[in-house]
Amino acid sequence: MADFSSLGNLPPELRNALNTETSGEVERGSDIHSDTPGELEAITEKGTPVADDIILIEDSADDDSKKKILIGSLPASAGSDSSAIHDNVSAEIDAITEKVTPVNADLIVIEDSAAANVKKKAQIGNIPGISNAIHDNVAAEIDSIAEKGTPVSGDLIIIEDSAAANVKKKVQIGNLPTTDATAIHDNIAAEINAIAEKATPVNADLIIIEDSADTNNKKKVQVGNLPAIAVTADNIPTLQWSSVSVVNVISAPGKSNSLVATLSDGNQYTATAPLTMNMATSGLGGIEASDSEAGDTWFYLYLVPSGGDFDVISSSNDPETGPADYAGAWLYIGAVRNDSGSDILPFNQTHRRFQYELKVSPGALTADGSWNNLNIDGEVPKTAGEVQLFSHLGLGAFNLSYRPVGVSTLSLFFQEDEQGFEVSMILPSSTKAIEYTVTAGGTATIYVVGWNDEYIYHF
Repeated sequence: MADFSSLGNLPPELRNALNTETSGEVERGSDIHSDTPGELEAITEKGTPVADDIILIEDSADDDSKKKILIGSLPASAGSDSSAIHDNVSAEIDAITEKVTPVNADLIVIEDSAAANVKKKAQIGNIPGISNAIHDNVAAEIDSIAEKGTPVSGDLIIIEDSAAANVKKKVQIGNLPTTDATAIHDNIAAEINAIAEKATPVNADLIIIEDSADTNNKKKVQVGNLPAIAVTADNIPTLQWSSVSVVNVISAPGKSNSLVATLSDGNQYTATAPLTMNMATSGLGGIEASDSEAGDTWFYLYLVPSGGDFDVISSSNDPETGPADYAGAWLYIGAVRNDSGSDILPFNQTHRRFQYELKVSPGALTADGSWNNLNIDGEVPKTAGEVQLFSHLGLGAFNLSYRPVGVSTLSLFFQEDEQGFEVSMILPSSTKAIEYTVTAGGTATIYVVGWNDEYIYHF
């Protein structure tokens, strides 16, 4: 047999040309060598190996004998890691269980661009811009942001532009399409008040309602078809002297303790009798806070709002002015007077009539046969339209006459034998005074016993 041991030193093309039958000792051009680089790179590549493909191994457990093995039979440590994430395999991340609501402390893997792309872990909360982001699947993010109470036209909001593939863009509030500048809202005050008023509605006029019988759907209704509205009649209280500093506000005789009053603002208010006005109290239930008590003074009592109800206060302001602290809503209900010691004079009230329990003297009379003026503004309030007088004649031959101020054609004449008499007299609205004449040398006294209040209209 020829010795071909040196054929390995021949060039490959010469070796392949030889067709020598040997026992495998002759090398061929398709052989793979352990000491020749680039041989595997030159072989045609199978882009997508499958489990049944065969590779050549040296069996470390069998003296490194060469053997074939299926790719699918390779152990995981040999490069097939079923849990690995690869840079060239689709849908691997999509197949992993999702955490729907990540938190700042959750970890992700990154390649650190500042450290030669070494892989590192990073907390989600430490990723730039993540902690302040607004998400489409996280509740209450916008609610937690500081609110601007009064937006202006130049403020910006972010939108997705429906006309440009929903690209995000900024928009000024003032450029938003107007929803409806003339709409009526359930959370904006004074909108209806700003509309032109029709002073005299007619039956064919329309109003808008929410139909309680049809899940509150909005509907129009003609004014003429509205059901009759029950109006609660006012039940105005009356005054009752209680002590030198307290006046009770009670229901009128025969009336309910459920008081109802329409005040000067046109609204009805309610209260339950009795109420109390104490001159020692400041504010509701006493003297209005801007006022104070002085002796020999008339105080005028008013019903004023107290929440949805009403309460009582007193004021030295008469009804021509009204209470200073409740100018917007009040109702005058009567007047009381105190003396020099600030004690309220006892009285009784029946409807519009007030009567002192003890008659009050406005002062001594001058007996000279002439007509003299007698002021009684300390004995009756400015609201008095009529006064009740009691006269007393002393013994002797004399006469007493008196009349309203400025009414010379009418006078009341009393003679000496009339020892006591009571009369009512209309008072001019401009002054609270009468005129009298007593025969020279005679003696007489005039007392005020009560008055009718012309400012009380509810009785």
